Amino acid sequence: MIKTQIHKGILIMIFMILAVANATAQNPYVLFEGSTQTYKVDLHGTNAYAWAVYNIGDYNNVITNDNSVYEVIAGENTNEISIKWKVGGDYALVVDESDGSCQNMKALRVQVISGSPQIAFNTIESDDCYDGVNELIIPVGILKNTTDALPEGNYEVTINYSVQIGAVITNYSKTFTYADVGIDGEVNLSVEGIVEELDKTKEYTIWINSAIDGFNTPFNIVPGKGTHTRTIHQLPQTGTMVQQ
Repeated sequence: MIKTQIHKGILIMIFMILAVANATAQNPYVLFEGSTQTYKVDLHGTNAYAWAVYNIGDYNNVITNDNSVYEVIAGENTNEISIKWKVGGDYALVVDESDGSCQNMKALRVQVISGSPQIAFNTIESDDCYDGVNELIIPVGILKNTTDALPEGNYEVTINYSVQIGAVITNYSKTFTYADVGIDGEVNLSVEGIVEELDKTKEYTIWINSAIDGFNTPFNIVPGKGTHTRTIHQLPQTGTMVQQ
């Protein structure tokens, strides 16, 4: 169950566990409001498991499970728990394991960001002349807010997009890892389904349908930046060159 009180003598352990994590450069888990995440420790026989949530720095007052700050989706009294985080903040998630005689504790820092991550095409239109290369790469901004790049811990990111030519619409999906990220959280989307023609000008419309991060958090598509138009111009037909 989610505990309403943990023995104060053990609270020092919470501080020490989190301090060691910071000293060894272990990044906290960074989530967004509305994200659901599962946490797990090893199962040992018939030991009892109790979970608690604290604000970082305030380990005397447990945050009660009243569904306002977080909601337990499953596993309150087991070694595995699923939590939906509802309010932004800096939290310590603590599990207290007991065999009836002794206790042991683990703690994890969880940062919950207010709002939702953002995604946008960094350019909304482009054009080129036929060159026989069926390739289109569009830079896409993947951000945790309006200015800052999405943290490494939130990857992989999956983008679902559509490509339209005439009346034909085809859906595609592309997953990016953190290794794909460039400056300011930008990734390059290599668009599928682009076919150039020497003697025909073609206009493609590409739009983002949805995107999720590694915690299945949905992205907000920035208004006015979710669609890209690509025009590929045919080459002028000059005929055969002859000497007069």
